Amino acid sequence: MLQSIPDDVERWERKSRGVDGGVDLSGKMESELNEWMDRQVHIVDGDEGVDESEYMEWYLRITRKFIGRPISLSTEFQRTVRICFKNLILYLIAIMD
Repeated sequence: MLQSIPDDVERWERKSRGVDGGVDLSGKMESELNEWMDRQVHIVDGDEGVDESEYMEWYLRITRKFIGRPISLSTEFQRTVRICFKNLILYLIAIMD
């Protein structure tokens, strides 16, 4: 099947989410959710198709290969523990004075 290659594709930018801790991501990710809901509107009808290898080369160039956390859970956990430990030390110092 021949597919056309769109001229201009909007580049997706990663949003920094940090530790969400109960944040409602539906508000933070509203534009992405709307784009997904309206995905049928974004189908490109092109006049000329290209062969599969050319299309796949373009597709792999513009597609996000990994979706998920920019850092591992263990790293995020270690950072959280370090912050909590620091806060505990500061609290103990404050109540000892």
